[in-house]
Amino acid sequence: MKVAASDYDGTLLRGGKIDEETLQAVKKWRAAGNKFGVISGRDYGMLVPQLFAFGLEFDYTVCNNGGIIRDAKEHVRFQAEIEPAALAAIAEEPLAAKSFHFAFSAADVTYLCHQSEGSWIEREAKEWDFPIIYIEESEIGTLKKIQQFSMGFPLPAESDACAAALNARLGDKIHAYPNACSLDITPAGVGKDQGIRTLLSVMGWEGTDIFAIGDCASFCHGTERPLATVAPVATQGGVVAARNIKRLIAGDENLETFHYKDQGAMATIGRTEAVVNMNGTKMKGFIAWVVWMFVHLLRLAGAHTNTTVLLKWTWNLLSGTRLGRIITNMQYDESRELRPMPLDPEEKG
Repeated sequence: MKVAASDYDGTLLRGGKIDEETLQAVKKWRAAGNKFGVISGRDYGMLVPQLFAFGLEFDYTVCNNGGIIRDAKEHVRFQAEIEPAALAAIAEEPLAAKSFHFAFSAADVTYLCHQSEGSWIEREAKEWDFPIIYIEESEIGTLKKIQQFSMGFPLPAESDACAAALNARLGDKIHAYPNACSLDITPAGVGKDQGIRTLLSVMGWEGTDIFAIGDCASFCHGTERPLATVAPVATQGGVVAARNIKRLIAGDENLETFHYKDQGAMATIGRTEAVVNMNGTKMKGFIAWVVWMFVHLLRLAGAHTNTTVLLKWTWNLLSGTRLGRIITNMQYDESRELRPMPLDPEEKG
């Protein structure tokens, strides 16, 4: 038996769907006696309904960046927790005030406050019918069994800055993971790579070969520090993992070794500002920002996604406001209402 672990957004979910070739490959992989699951920064309620809707078969889920692990029967096998005092301290960070929302992930519910226009949490809750409890900011320090604190910012640079401030001030208790305009905060020591190790332990799969597809791998490439969990590493690693999985399905045990090719780095650092370092060429400012946008669009999957993101970027630039960038072709029933739940998930009937 071997285990495959895949990221979701931009890996399994591309262009608003999971393609049929991927679905059939997963079925074939599992039919051969292997295990498959998804590792994501999403809440369980934001992930699993979509997997069911697309018809994806799986044996486990690792949600909230490794914060909670469930088996195929939805039983919780592991759950991390951010200390209530740390939650309150995070919310008090001045740079966090620019966030569209404060979202707190528990096992069966998401708590929400500080929400404003631009927040995608409420939209996804309606679309996929997962429960939200609205709280006051004064209640943040009373929340228990929260495995992830999530924020969303108008600009990636604001997410990066807030993450840096939180990691510097509270790094012994939490770790903040910026991802474009999103910011996910988990307990210290919790992450997608550690989630894989915990998964193997709690499922009794120690010693099993595991294929990490996407940004859920921890890979040391001849250095003391592992490669960053960024798109270029995930893309190159995913290609090698896919080829190796196909070889195993075909009965070929001669597997390919992953060698990362560093093509440079770039990042936005403000409105119409960026830095670029590619093959020895360094740029900054507006020109670097245009290069960043062009390369980013080239990496997106599908003409529809490219066009949608380009139009939203243009709107953001001209209006000074930000539209949500979650792209989905799914529809929801507007007659459904959000299900109220008790404040403490353990009090459910």
